[in-house]
Amino acid sequence: MRCLSGALVALALFGCSDPEPPAPPPPAPSCPLDASNPRFVQIENVSNDLMVARRSDGTLWCWGFDDMGVCGGGSFPWAQPSDVDCVSDFSVDGFAVAQHPDGSLTVWGGSTTFVYGEDPALELLDLPAEVVEVTAGGGNLLVLDESGTAWFRGMIGFSWRYGDSLDSREGLSPLPFAAGARRLGRGWAPCAIYGDGHAECMGYQEDGQFGIPELDAAREPVALAIDGFIKDLISTRSTCAITDPEGDLFCAGDNSYGQLGSEWTYEPQAHFAKVEGVPPADAVKFGAEIFNTCMVAKGEVWCWGANGFGAIHPSNQGTVLPTRVEPFDDVVDFGLSTFTLCVLREDGSLWCRGDLRAATAAKASTGPRSASRSAGRSDAARPCPLQP
Repeated sequence: MRCLSGALVALALFGCSDPEPPAPPPPAPSCPLDASNPRFVQIENVSNDLMVARRSDGTLWCWGFDDMGVCGGGSFPWAQPSDVDCVSDFSVDGFAVAQHPDGSLTVWGGSTTFVYGEDPALELLDLPAEVVEVTAGGGNLLVLDESGTAWFRGMIGFSWRYGDSLDSREGLSPLPFAAGARRLGRGWAPCAIYGDGHAECMGYQEDGQFGIPELDAAREPVALAIDGFIKDLISTRSTCAITDPEGDLFCAGDNSYGQLGSEWTYEPQAHFAKVEGVPPADAVKFGAEIFNTCMVAKGEVWCWGANGFGAIHPSNQGTVLPTRVEPFDDVVDFGLSTFTLCVLREDGSLWCRGDLRAATAAKASTGPRSASRSAGRSDAARPCPLQP
């Protein structure tokens, strides 16, 4: 407000002048992630035809054939999801969820019970505590906060019958796990891992994947009967868990393609058994269609199960027992489908083998011609994704 003549005494003591115009808002902070030398640091498969990788500068890159709206839809050599950047972690399962350095989440994609369309649609900023982990699984969004409480948005089914489910499509709801979870499991089934090393899962158990015979569904969390301190697990139609510090891998559930690390069986295996003939595991993932399994062990990749297009072994035979994927010994992450295996090496380069139709499209791209080159490599003779 302007100075008034009736306030001269007060003005002499305190001073007065016409107000300055409001200062413009400060510029939006730039992404704190390092963009000086971008390199790939994470890779995930979305389907048999689509891979997504994250670079150290927070950008996401896709290649393949997208029918889920994760990368804009359609067929493309290289693409970036529109308006999604400064990503510090991400997870995909028909839809995608990205976590940002400030703790906010962006969710987008078409194949989910609560997100529709191709553009980023949902910012989740109303959690009662800071987000420490987020994952997409079974069409649901799963979130772990700093108090150890697990939340979900979507629908957790307990049978094939419509309505036999835990429904939270309108917003986040707490899962009935005990407080104090240390981390979430990955995959279709909601699972929580606790500080004492035990893990619990819930949901439909059509293939004995929780290792409990004659159990059709767990409407409340059930403990996994695994002897050891569980540090990581993934659960779909099969479940595999890694123990610490031994690195032993235990699996149960569907084994119709030998994805449990043994000869294939028609009947599911409703008990956990150790995968034999492999070194101590650091990480494990199932293929996009749950027909094969791979793990990383001190930089080596070991795989078993369905071997379409020779993705895990050049023999191209139908199924294989655990075998090392040559030649790399510096792998830090990988993406796996029934027909394609892509590995991420310590130098930030990506290498793929198997069905390389998407890779051929990437080679012909007018954008980044290869993951290797966009990660700083100058070896144009080996554009990637391509088999080495």
